[in-house]
Amino acid sequence: MESVPGKLGGKLLFKGTRLPVAVLFGNLALGATIKDVVDWYDVDERQMVAVLNFVAKELDKTEPAEVAVA
Repeated sequence: MESVPGKLGGKLLFKGTRLPVAVLFGNLALGATIKDVVDWYDVDERQMVAVLNFVAKELDKTEPAEVAVA
């Protein structure tokens, strides 16, 4: 992943591309597979897996938010 000022408004992109990382999550949420996204956007599958692993590790570091019961 990289964020380059002036390149798509500084959004997180797959390195060496103009494809926002959010495209991966949006397509996965709609039921696409990683292979689908690789085929549709011609991005390296290893980059996508690396992003998913990074996010998973970051989520493990965070403590769950407290939920208020009304």
